[in-house]
Amino acid sequence: MTPAVSLAVPIYLMMSHYRLLDTYLGLSLVHTMLSLPLAIWLLKGFIDGIPRELEEAAMIDGATSLWQVLRYIVLPLAAPGIAVTACFVFLSSYIEFMFALIIARGDI
Repeated sequence: MTPAVSLAVPIYLMMSHYRLLDTYLGLSLVHTMLSLPLAIWLLKGFIDGIPRELEEAAMIDGATSLWQVLRYIVLPLAAPGIAVTACFVFLSSYIEFMFALIIARGDI
């Protein structure tokens, strides 16, 4: 958990090296790179709260693969956590003006 300001110079140098300054792709990559740890941390807490016995019961009751357990059991139970995570990630990206100012120097 480092402050975003300490990452400004390395991210600027990396974006200039890959010629991603003044592009939507560069700005999207930076916001994704900064928001992904928060999203993983929040979602892990929500998914860890789902009892493993429900997954085992789904396998006994006829779920043939782990993808079916994920689709029909885990994702519906984690839907509130996914919504909260989406809101937090959106707000953290919306509030972060510093990287938009550094990466989008010109008109995009």
